Amino acid sequence: MIYLLTFFVILSSTFCIRAKYKKSHNQLLIFKPLTIILIILIATFFPSIELKYTIFIIAGLLFSLFGDTLLIFPEQHFKKGLIAFLFGHVCYILAFTVSGGIHFTLWIFLPITIAGIMYLQYLLPYSGKMKIPVSIYIVIISIMGWLAIERFNNLPKFGIFLAAIGALLFMISDAVLALNKFRKPFFSAELIVLTTYFIAQWLLAISVIKA
Repeated sequence: MIYLLTFFVILSSTFCIRAKYKKSHNQLLIFKPLTIILIILIATFFPSIELKYTIFIIAGLLFSLFGDTLLIFPEQHFKKGLIAFLFGHVCYILAFTVSGGIHFTLWIFLPITIAGIMYLQYLLPYSGKMKIPVSIYIVIISIMGWLAIERFNNLPKFGIFLAAIGALLFMISDAVLALNKFRKPFFSAELIVLTTYFIAQWLLAISVIKA
C-alpha cells in the first residue's frame, strides 16, 4: 500500500510541476493539494512509531496543505501562505522535541545559524515590506532544521535520519523559493522548489511509520 501511495505521490507531483510551468491554476488547484493529501495518507494509514510525534507531523502537513492552496495565488495570498507554513514548521519543531527534548551541539547549531544569518543578509534588502515576516520565517525554519539534525545526532535511527533529511530539503526548497521571488528569478527554480519540497514532506511522513 505504501508503494502504491508513493507512486501516486510521484505521479501527482509530476503533474503539479508541469502545471506550474504551464501556469495552469486549475491544474495546480488539483495536483498541488492532492500531492500533500496523498502524503498525509501515508502518515495516517500505517502504524506509527509514536503517537505524539505522528500527530505533530500530520498537523504540519495539514498546515502545509493550507499554505500550498494559498500560494497557488501568490500575488493575493503570499503572506497568508507564509504564515500557514510558519505554523507548519512550528508543528515540526514540536514533533522533533516532543519525546527527545532539546539538545545543543555546537557543530550542528553553528553552521545552520551562520547560513541563516548570511541568507538573511543576502535576501532582506530585496524583500520590501516582507522583511519582518521573511526574517521570522527563516529563523523558524532554521530552528526546525537544527532540531531535526540534533534529534538524529542524539538518536541515530533510520526514521529519524529520514526526518532530518526531509527538514534539510525543506530548508533548501524555501531558500530557492525566496531567492526566485525576491532576488533573481530563474527558469529551473520551480522544478527545484517543488521537487525538494515534495520529497521533504514525503520523508517526514515516512518518518512516522514503525519499521
